Amino acid sequence: MLSQKNLQALRAQFSDDAMVQPTLEALTKPFPAAATPYEKPYVEALLGVLFGNRSQSALTSREREMTITTVLAVNHRGQGPFLGIHLYWSLMVGWSPEQISEQLLVISIYNGIDTLSASFKTFGTLLTQLDKWTSDNISQPENLKASAIVGQILTGFAGNAPQPPGSTS
Repeated sequence: MLSQKNLQALRAQFSDDAMVQPTLEALTKPFPAAATPYEKPYVEALLGVLFGNRSQSALTSREREMTITTVLAVNHRGQGPFLGIHLYWSLMVGWSPEQISEQLLVISIYNGIDTLSASFKTFGTLLTQLDKWTSDNISQPENLKASAIVGQILTGFAGNAPQPPGSTS
């Protein structure tokens, strides 16, 4: 789904620090109130706790991303653009597709087969899209930077928003 060559090309253009701004934009875009002068400092402070001062954090970027991915897979029932973003981020900080798949499998033991099925679908879609985007842009490395990829993930997963708990589709 995602070739090793394309994964290496993506990782070469990745910076953990470069993910903070696209993440802030992705979080505030669906919630315009969070971008007001009153709420934006709060959102930025939360992101600072999650993603800032990593040198002082007890968690590595790899540990943080697997924790966030686990929470999103459970709370968003294996769907949505935010899970896609953090699956991408997990890949970029060193998790292999096999390790992520195993983590999703472990989650399903406690959260059910529907979460596993939806998470695998989301992850498979992401891997396929990343492979295509990378192949299409391999000669333009600036298009493989985190901000461009996050934009592609948000576009690619539009309409795949998580359903509220207890809802039926």
